[in-house]
Amino acid sequence: MCGKTYKKVFDQSADILWAKVFLETFIVAAYMVFGGKPEEGNLLICTVISWCILYAVLFANKKSRKQNVRIQEHCREMPLSVFFAGMGLIVAAQFVGGWLAEGLTVLKNSLGTRVYEDSGSIPEISFLGVLIMCVVIPVFEEILFRGIIMKKLGGEIGMCGGVFMSALLFGLCHLNIEQTLTAFMGGLVLGAVGWTYSVYPAILLHIFNNCYAVLSKVEKVNQSFLEVIFAGIAVLGIFISGIIFMRRKAEGVFQEEGESLKWRECFTSKRFVFLLIFLSALTLGNFLFP
Repeated sequence: MCGKTYKKVFDQSADILWAKVFLETFIVAAYMVFGGKPEEGNLLICTVISWCILYAVLFANKKSRKQNVRIQEHCREMPLSVFFAGMGLIVAAQFVGGWLAEGLTVLKNSLGTRVYEDSGSIPEISFLGVLIMCVVIPVFEEILFRGIIMKKLGGEIGMCGGVFMSALLFGLCHLNIEQTLTAFMGGLVLGAVGWTYSVYPAILLHIFNNCYAVLSKVEKVNQSFLEVIFAGIAVLGIFISGIIFMRRKAEGVFQEEGESLKWRECFTSKRFVFLLIFLSALTLGNFLFP
């Protein structure tokens, strides 16, 4: 595989994400200019509009649909045990990401910088807000990051490379240090599921993840009880994952097929590298200067 082909794939992936960033920023800015109020529900609607425009462009004609969307690839029936394992790992990613973010906050505070505060509590939330955050956004994000970006990159640099890069981009696009950490780790799980089976179970796991994330922020929910329940799900999921891993390893299924990974090839695309730097800078800036 020549370097130009790798560069083209990374360029295409970067262009799609640049378009997403530009559309979302432009629509939110236009909304604010015309007197819109910065309310959570209205901003979510702006986000949905930007997603719809992006997909309208990507799916504009048969050629672009064939080039960009690979949702049906690797479709296999997903065992229920694997799905439960995915649920547990997704919740574990939420816990670990939160702990890491707290650790970074403690480190930052020890250096005398401004305290990072993100109570994240939601006094109440509308049905529309729940629908957008728990259903619409997971569907849109999985189609983009697992159905398009991961399959596009993975087709050239291998499964592990595609899963890792798509998870990294998925995390950075959240522009929030805690969400970046949890989304990256969760993205690894969703990517493995999306590649091995299909995007559809990945969408269901993403919906489950967002439902948990929303519930964990709602003030009226008993958070202590919720944490016990989901901690149990995480422990059970990790236990099942360990059993599945040992069985699959004994069967020799964890062998990379095709060409060896070409991790360094991402640096052949200036647009892709600049995108990583740009998103990383915004995420770090939001953390250091909230």
